[in-house]
Amino acid sequence: MAPALLAGAAAAVAIGLPTPTRLGVLATGSSGLSRSPGQGRGPLALLVLVAVIGVAVAQGPALAVIAIGAVLLGRRCTSTRAARRGRDAERGQAVEACAVLAGELRSGRVPADALTAAAAVATGPSAVALEAAGGAARLGGDVPAVLAMGAAASAVPGFLLGLSACWRVCSATGSGVAAAVERLEQALR
Repeated sequence: MAPALLAGAAAAVAIGLPTPTRLGVLATGSSGLSRSPGQGRGPLALLVLVAVIGVAVAQGPALAVIAIGAVLLGRRCTSTRAARRGRDAERGQAVEACAVLAGELRSGRVPADALTAAAAVATGPSAVALEAAGGAARLGGDVPAVLAMGAAASAVPGFLLGLSACWRVCSATGSGVAAAVERLEQALR
């Protein structure tokens, strides 16, 4: 019975389930829950994991395999949830980044600065692509190509591909990018 309880405690520590300390943080409303997965669990989690595995091995190899499997499965579930939250945040911020970009361009800021301002609002690969596009604009590079390349890693490829198309068409025709970006923002909403 004791090895099973220790295995459960190790799994809770390793995957970040609410432990008595974390439950106290939940009750007090502290901001301690904003940590990223895996942050702040180093030495203690390793020590608990080693102790659980040691006890499980002493009790039998089947329990050791179950304990290790539970910890690995828990870690995978946690990282999958974190990745999903990151993609959802990127999708939500893409519309806001598009609005910022349109506003900055409409107010007369140079495209490089407008792209950098939009990158500050965006998250994930979209922010990286917008920042890289701002750098390309500063150096006279191919902004649409940079945006299109960033679309492959993004959770919102339509945003970056649409922005790339807007940029390419407006550069070729000499029309203003701000109006095209505003239409893209409306389409995203």
